[in-house]
Amino acid sequence: MSRAVTALHAVAGVVGSDRLHVGGALLGGGAALFPQADAVGVVHIAGGGRADTSCADCSRTAATNREQHHLREGAWLDCAKTRTVIRSTDRRRDVRWTAWAEARDVFTGASVLALPLVGRRGLVGVLTAYAERPAAFDDEDEDLLVAVSRGLGAALDAVLMEHNLRIALESRGQVARAVGILMERFRIGEQDAFDRIRVASQRTHVKVRDVAEQVELTGEDPLALAVASADGAPHTARP
Repeated sequence: MSRAVTALHAVAGVVGSDRLHVGGALLGGGAALFPQADAVGVVHIAGGGRADTSCADCSRTAATNREQHHLREGAWLDCAKTRTVIRSTDRRRDVRWTAWAEARDVFTGASVLALPLVGRRGLVGVLTAYAERPAAFDDEDEDLLVAVSRGLGAALDAVLMEHNLRIALESRGQVARAVGILMERFRIGEQDAFDRIRVASQRTHVKVRDVAEQVELTGEDPLALAVASADGAPHTARP
């Protein structure tokens, strides 16, 4: 179990850091778990099932995880759906993923191993490992993944919660500043100012914090801008 201890130590050392550092630690932990792997990646699963495939040890790994997302089939997607370890001795001949096998993937490796990372809030990510040669991963590797999955999932869950809390606090301060700008410039009440930001966000499908940031930068009425944008007409701000 020395591989498991090494992997868990790599991740435990950065709990409380930002998502980038924990993602890097998970990659290092994955490499420690599977020295036979040629590529390791982590797919972050956000609220609403949104997936971020950018965390990887190289561009090929990120690309093959992104390709699975585009095709809506593949090892990490099945792993996320079933929350079980997914293994393939040769994914190019695996009947579960015919479209992925036929795709012009930048990664031509055969062996695949995917581990669900589950925290207190549910699924928070998938650790993926790829190897060029067929049957690079065996039953022992799969058992090892199951043994360390809770620790790895808890580590990622902890940092994502802290990351999301930090964003929420920053967003709240940004929205408050934007409300103050609108109140002063347009001589309106606090609720009216906030409603303009909220409705503009809904109409433009832009996050509230991004609308607030635009207000801070320009001082413009976000709702008037949203209406003008929908009409295709130029807008001149008026108090």
